[in-house]
Amino acid sequence: MNISKNDRVSLKKLELQDAKLIFDWRNDETIVQMSSSQKKVSWEEHQQWIKNSINNPTRSVYIVNYNDQPVGQVRFDKDDEKDDFVYFSAYLLSRDTNKGIGSEALRLSCRKYFQENSIVQKAYSYIRVENEISKRFVMKGGFAPTTDKVIAEHETFKLMRSTVIDILNREKAAQKNIDFYSDLIKKHDLDVKSLNWGSKQSQEMRFELFSQLDNLNKKSILDIGCGLGDFYDWLEKNNLKTNYKGIDITPKMIEKAKERFPNANFEVKNVLERNENQKYDYVVASGIFYLVEQKPFEFMKKMIQKMFEMAEKGIAFNSLSSWADQKHENEFYANPSEVVDFCRTLSRKVVLKHHYHPADFTIYLYK
Repeated sequence: MNISKNDRVSLKKLELQDAKLIFDWRNDETIVQMSSSQKKVSWEEHQQWIKNSINNPTRSVYIVNYNDQPVGQVRFDKDDEKDDFVYFSAYLLSRDTNKGIGSEALRLSCRKYFQENSIVQKAYSYIRVENEISKRFVMKGGFAPTTDKVIAEHETFKLMRSTVIDILNREKAAQKNIDFYSDLIKKHDLDVKSLNWGSKQSQEMRFELFSQLDNLNKKSILDIGCGLGDFYDWLEKNNLKTNYKGIDITPKMIEKAKERFPNANFEVKNVLERNENQKYDYVVASGIFYLVEQKPFEFMKKMIQKMFEMAEKGIAFNSLSSWADQKHENEFYANPSEVVDFCRTLSRKVVLKHHYHPADFTIYLYK
């Protein structure tokens, strides 16, 4: 079970009063097996380590709290204060793994550390060769395998400052979109204007194209950027009985969608920030690319790739087109040829539809 929007992951700087807690954790059988040293420590050794950690300018240790309860630790170590790199390590109690807590703690701690230490340009993490769980954990947080630094019986992973900055920029852009659509909902409630669509007709025209992806009856569908649940409504009205799930980053959208369709499955989620482990026959996204300001084509490619990973059969998405005769400022118009070229790196089974609207195109991408 993953953490919900009501759960809270936070960090607390290590203090002397945490000594007994950390001592018990450091000697936990599971944590010892996953550690680099694979050794337990004595109380005397641990007390000295605590004092050194608190007073050491090259080390930062944080307790990970989940709903105000301590569940693990993250740590950053430097060989020298002047180094432009740091070593990252972390662990959680076994009872609190597989909930998304670790990923959130990694995100929070790396963001905090890089913001507070401007000299640091990269973080390394050494993980034992057999520890597949920890490898997946750090890679979800943006670390990538590297041969920059090598130690015996370990694999090395690296996180660049630029990656952390990109994540921060995406979060800021996402919040800007959330604020934008939240304001529209206040003004227009359930009207299509809350989604910034030109008309109900143009919205449903795009839904019709999505329905031509395949016979969607009895298929599982993930609708990314589902808004008020209008695609679910369209499917129901057209007697297409699907196993539907809608997700959106705007809480107000999901709140309204749940009010409209209490029997449907809606959730607040950003799939680029939090994993959606479930697979779906088809993954679709309508109108999610046009407001992206920070590296819009890079965002588009990441989203297409993520959608394709979650799909068993294929995906469909639309975008404003750079082939349009007229364009509006502050909106992203993708080049259909470039999008098709990228899609072909994922699958040769690509369909481009550019006939239905003067400024819009839809792509189908099949497994």
